[in-house]
Amino acid sequence: MALDGQPFLDKIQQSAMASMVVDGKTYAIPTGLSTMGAYYNKKVFADHHVEIPKIHGELMEAARKFQAAGIYPFSRGFKEGWMAQADFQSDFYGAPLQGNPLFYAEIIGGTKKFSDYPALRESLVRYVDRLSFDGGDDFGTDAAAARANLLNGQAACIDGAGKMRTFWQIVFPMMKPILSSTLILNALTVWNDFQISLIISQRPAVRTIPLTQFYFFGQYTSRLNLAFAAFVLAMLPIILLCFLLQKYIIGGVMAGAIKG
Repeated sequence: MALDGQPFLDKIQQSAMASMVVDGKTYAIPTGLSTMGAYYNKKVFADHHVEIPKIHGELMEAARKFQAAGIYPFSRGFKEGWMAQADFQSDFYGAPLQGNPLFYAEIIGGTKKFSDYPALRESLVRYVDRLSFDGGDDFGTDAAAARANLLNGQAACIDGAGKMRTFWQIVFPMMKPILSSTLILNALTVWNDFQISLIISQRPAVRTIPLTQFYFFGQYTSRLNLAFAAFVLAMLPIILLCFLLQKYIIGGVMAGAIKG
């Protein structure tokens, strides 16, 4: 069913609609979805008997209680620029931008000024309100340290991004030690496999290095020079993999063993 004549098509940039037209009729629209929000430590809120805020005023009241208790109300990893950007966007990309969908196009096009948008000013005021609370060494703290402050209870909230950005920039980096260990163990198992390689690799040209070592030893002879050369070649990939991933494994062990 063609969408031609629908009023919402006028709100979409025509340059983006070119690939949606077939035989002069529009059958689809380009869409994208991104969510912004803030993450908080439920345990910290519960331990200090602070209600989960629903409006800005309640958030500021909660922040004052946490600051009085010696806890950073907000964890900021401004050493990485995207964290400062996400902190502001988590507010502005909600109702303010939804109410002004042409904001960026009008600003870039020069048809309007920043002062023409009261919602922008209100978002900036709320941003300044949040920045007024002590967050520690904001510009000396990176995203990983900011996440750690939130998780270990040293901070109550962290302004962030949507689910996909949260996964790739918050969850995934924290999984690196686990993934690195799993990769090494699985690689070691697959690389050292003997039985399956023996069954399916009948031709000498396709034998794996660990399997090739087997053929250097016979009932009456042993070609030790070739065998030891194969031993070294068989060990090198796993040693190199461990060397490349050791910082993630050690970092994960240290992060779980030390607090503060």
